[in-house]
Amino acid sequence: PSLYPWTPKVRDGFREFVEWFHQVSHGPLHVISYGDERYVRKIMDGPRMGAYWLDAFATGPRFGGISEKVGYVTKVKEMEQDSEAIYVGDGLSDYDAAVLCDKVFARGELAKALSANGRPYTWFDTFHEVLEGCKRMVEVPAG
Repeated sequence: PSLYPWTPKVRDGFREFVEWFHQVSHGPLHVISYGDERYVRKIMDGPRMGAYWLDAFATGPRFGGISEKVGYVTKVKEMEQDSEAIYVGDGLSDYDAAVLCDKVFARGELAKALSANGRPYTWFDTFHEVLEGCKRMVEVPAG
């Protein structure tokens, strides 16, 4: 029996984003979520997602003022120094980790906090917009 009597939803376009990511990348897609790890795993183990290399990590607040998201992003950036770090988020709990990354797609409370602090970001409603923005980042100019 399932721990959750419903099927968790991910933002529209996520599956397409994951499929594209794995066509252009040789490493894992790191998914960090503030919440219950069982819920995060339920989303990541949904139909067809199990075929992809997703590193899902659920976080919570930490003592000492440094969130687990910051620690996780720092660790990933150290391990994958030749890659650009892209952060996609919507909550205030994403702020400290997002500002460590090379490119940020934001909405909601994260977008408000980034705007208030003069930090650059690209607004998104769905992962279709994140996908298009990432595709533009990896395009190689002809010539």
